[in-house]
Amino acid sequence: MVGIRDIENRGKILKDITFLLCLVSEELKLQGIRLNEPKHRWEDYENYLKVWDRKEKGWGLRKIAKGIYPENPPEEARRKVRNLLKQAGKMVEGGFSMIWANGGIEYPP
Repeated sequence: MVGIRDIENRGKILKDITFLLCLVSEELKLQGIRLNEPKHRWEDYENYLKVWDRKEKGWGLRKIAKGIYPENPPEEARRKVRNLLKQAGKMVEGGFSMIWANGGIEYPP
């Protein structure tokens, strides 16, 4: 496990590491070696964007949960929204850099 303590440069360091991992992955693919790649949950991306945008607009967790999961019990809906916000944060903080470094987004068939 590696930790990054340089808070000021943390984002750039993580971006550089992600880019390096993408280059290594591409080189391995050229050599016929495939790494296990994470499964994309394309159906969740729309909700990632919805919860993130609403949070940025100042909406509270309850309001976001009621708007996205009106049919769910309130506590379950809030739990789902917390999870979506966590994943959306990861995407905003650099999760898309790997997708773009690999030539863009490939949508499922």
